[in-house]
Formats: sequence, C-alpha cells, structure tokens
Amino acid sequence: MNRVTTAASVLTVSAITFALTACGNGSGSQYCDQLEGANAQFSAGGAMADQAAIADAADTFQRIADSAPEEVKQDWHAFADAFTTLAGLEVDPTDPEAMSDPQVADQLQGLQADMTQTQDIETHAQEECDLDLSAGTQN
Repeated sequence: MNRVTTAASVLTVSAITFALTACGNGSGSQYCDQLEGANAQFSAGGAMADQAAIADAADTFQRIADSAPEEVKQDWHAFADAFTTLAGLEVDPTDPEAMSDPQVADQLQGLQADMTQTQDIETHAQEECDLDLSAGTQN
C-alpha cells in the first residue's frame, strides 16, 4: 500500500468511524447534541462519499469545533480544518487515480496527523457526553 493510499485510508477511517459511532446518551449540551446530530448526518460513512459530502462534513465539524469545550476546542479545530482543506482539494475521494496525484498526495500527508490525533476528542466525548467515538479508530 503506497503512502497516498494509506493517507486516504486513514482519513476515510477517521471520518467514517466518527460518523458511525457518534451516538449515545449525551448530557444535553449543545456540543453533545451536535455530536449526536453528526451521527445522523453521516450514518453509513457518508462523510467521505463525494466532494459535496466532504464539504458538508467540514461545515459540521467546524460547528462542533466552535461549540466544543475549551479542553478539546483546539483538537476539534485541527480536525475540522483538515476536513476544510480536504474539501478544498476538489478531488473524488473514491477515485484512486485522483487521490494519487502528487499534489493531492502531499496535501493528504499533511492532513493525516490532524485527522488521526483524536484521542483527546474521543476521551472527552466519552466523559462529557457518554459517547463512544473510539471504536475502530487508528491513532
């Protein structure tokens, strides 16, 4: 597996894992409500289905970042900013040839760390919102 495929796979796994597992008995805060709403929006892995879905995910993650508690606000903004950058690439995430473009590959490598450093987000969501975001993530 080359580094482009690996980066794309990590990005996809991070987004899909978040979308599929963000459900639970949240505390009712705006932040927790938004995490639960993201599950409904992206159920079945829709966050990486196409460029429009990536843009929608970026918008959703920016809103979550804006309402996130201070303890995880910076982590959420890094994650959301990575999705915003990914949306700006304007490539089909399901097209291996497009994802192999050297310019896209370089940008994906730069985003990989932001998209996978989610441990603080996962821990906080579990403690604050009773949401398990950790199932299947790769850090």
